[in-house]
Amino acid sequence: HQIVGATVMLAVFANLPLGASDLALMEAMLLGWAFSSMCGISAVSVAAAGTMFGVPLERVAYGANLRFLAIYGIVSVALLAAVNAVR
Repeated sequence: HQIVGATVMLAVFANLPLGASDLALMEAMLLGWAFSSMCGISAVSVAAAGTMFGVPLERVAYGANLRFLAIYGIVSVALLAAVNAVR
């Protein structure tokens, strides 16, 4: 599951002297979890959407979702940088 790896990485990075705030690290972890849930072939949301609408899983995961993730990812990185700067 996506959250298992994210939890381990959050525990590792929280103790490193990166200069990132705890809030920015936590939000980055949640964004990574959300992104992997939107475009992961094994994600329940992708499997459910593909099954309900009769669309191949690859088309659901790698179609419009990737364009959305690219745009939302760029905006999210900028917002996380702003959150980190305000800390």
